[in-house]
Amino acid sequence: MRVLFFARSKRRTGVTRHIAEGLREAGHVVNVIRPRRWTALLGQTLARNALLAASRHFNPDLVLVLNWHVPAAVLARLAPSCTTALWCLDCFDEPPSELIERARLVDFLLLTNDGQAEFYRRLGIKSVVYMPQGISPTEHRPCAAPDPAYSGDLAFIGRLGPQPRQDLLLRLDREFNLKIWGPSWGGLDATFRGIQHRAVRTRQFAEVCAASKIIIGCDIAHDVELYFSNRTWITLGCGGFLLTSYSPRLETIFENRKHLVWYNSADECVELARYYLAHAEERRRIARAGCEYAHRDHTYRHRAEALGRLVHGVTSEDAEKA
Repeated sequence: MRVLFFARSKRRTGVTRHIAEGLREAGHVVNVIRPRRWTALLGQTLARNALLAASRHFNPDLVLVLNWHVPAAVLARLAPSCTTALWCLDCFDEPPSELIERARLVDFLLLTNDGQAEFYRRLGIKSVVYMPQGISPTEHRPCAAPDPAYSGDLAFIGRLGPQPRQDLLLRLDREFNLKIWGPSWGGLDATFRGIQHRAVRTRQFAEVCAASKIIIGCDIAHDVELYFSNRTWITLGCGGFLLTSYSPRLETIFENRKHLVWYNSADECVELARYYLAHAEERRRIARAGCEYAHRDHTYRHRAEALGRLVHGVTSEDAEKA
C-alpha cells in the first residue's frame, strides 16, 4: 500500500518518525510530507498547489493525517480518489475546529481513546476507530548503562498538567525521592524538591526508566475509556516499572500487577509506591513482563498492520459493490 503521511516533525517525541518506520516495516511505501514547512517556505497558496501536485504524483492508496496537519482544502481534493484517515493522538474536552473540519472529510477518524467515539460520531464523523499509539522497537528499549544523574526512587516525565496531577506529585515529592523531568516546571522549585529542569527525549527516557525504581503515570483525564498517554507504552518499551492512574477498561489491554500497576486514588498511589519500593524482585518481574508485552504486541508496526486491515476492508467492500 502506498501511504501519503501528512504530519509535523515532532522532534522531541519522534512520533512522526516512529509511525513512518512502522508503516515501512509493515511493507508499505511511505511518503512523509510536513505541510507547515511547505507553507513557511512557499506561502499558503503556492504550498497548497504544491502539496496537491506532490500528492497526485505519489498516487497514494491511503492518505494518513496526524492530528490536523494538512490544509483542509488539500484533504478535500484528495479524499475522493483514495482512502483517507486522520489519527488524533490527543484527548480533547473541546476538540479544535481544525480537527473537526478535517475529520469530517476522512473515511476514518482514529482515536487513542475509546470513550469519546460517540461524541465524535454525533459531530458527523463517518467512522471512528480506536487506535492506540505504540512503541518503536529500535528506540524504545531498555538502557543497560544509564547515567547515574537519572537515578532516583520515583520519576515522573511530563508537563505540569492539571491540578490533580500537581497535587499527587506534591504528595509523592514530600514523601519519596521523586525526580520530575520535563518542560513547564519553571518557578516551582520552592514547591517541588524534585524538579530537574531538563528535557527528556527518546534516549534519555530510557535512561530515566532504567535508573528509576518506579515511573509514575498520571494522565490528564481519568474518566475517559481507554485513554492513557503514550508515556505508558514508552515506559513499558524502555523496561520501566510503571505505576499509573486507572482509566475505565484499562484491564482490556493490560493485566494489573503483571504488565504494570494502576491506582485509583492518590492514597492508593502512595501505598503502592511504598509497597513496590520494598519489593524489588516483584517490581523487576512486572517491568520485564510489561517490556516483553509492548515489544511483542504493541509496536507501530502492529498499528500499521491494523491500519492496513482497516483500509483493506474498505477497498474489498468497494470492490464487491462495483
